[in-house]
Amino acid sequence: MKRLIILSWICLLANIGNCQVATIQILGNTGSFFECVDNPVAIAVENCRSRSVRVSIDSGSITRSKGRKNINYLVHPAHEGYVVITVKKKKKTIASKQFKVNPFPFTVELNGKTGGEIDHRSFVVQTHLSASMELDIQGNFPILSYSVIINRKNEAIFKRIISDGRNGKIDSVTQDFFYSLQNNDSVFFKDIIIKGCNGTPRKSDQSLAFKIIEAEKYHKSVHYPGEEVEIVDPITGETIKKRY
Repeated sequence: MKRLIILSWICLLANIGNCQVATIQILGNTGSFFECVDNPVAIAVENCRSRSVRVSIDSGSITRSKGRKNINYLVHPAHEGYVVITVKKKKKTIASKQFKVNPFPFTVELNGKTGGEIDHRSFVVQTHLSASMELDIQGNFPILSYSVIINRKNEAIFKRIISDGRNGKIDSVTQDFFYSLQNNDSVFFKDIIIKGCNGTPRKSDQSLAFKIIEAEKYHKSVHYPGEEVEIVDPITGETIKKRY
């Protein structure tokens, strides 16, 4: 019996020295990572104590994760492109695998809507666009600039680029023009530039298209971009020219 126990320990120690990676699996079986966030990963190693294994990544960071079933690492890529995960025991490489890193997907919304029909009364009170992460990961990101185009009977009647660090807020010229919208007018928000999770400006592939219904008549002055009007300065009483 004693000899059998010794032989069993010898076999076990021999197997421990012969580590093999069973799987490196990304949660959700997407096969790729997203930049700038923690991506849960399961790394299973056969015939080897977990403490004797060192896992590294060539770009970004990888850390052990505790208390999550079937997930023992979190991979945080620094940028889009590719990363390589390497598993070693001491100086010996057990496995090395390359993964694609995708840019993080953003959703741009106007009060929770991404397009479709909207009644005039609801539309004129909108104040800003917002950008948020998909995949149930929390986070909001500044919108650096975007363009607004209004079409009436397939002809553009209004075009304006909104930027200057307004973080998605609609400027007064555009907001005032919304009061003049008519039934079946189309309003497009395009060329949206977002400040990404690593601070790099990124152009979104998304555009928002709204069709105005139930239009109402509002008694409000509206102006076109580039229009010049004379106004009276409320403080000095002087007549000055203002360009929209």
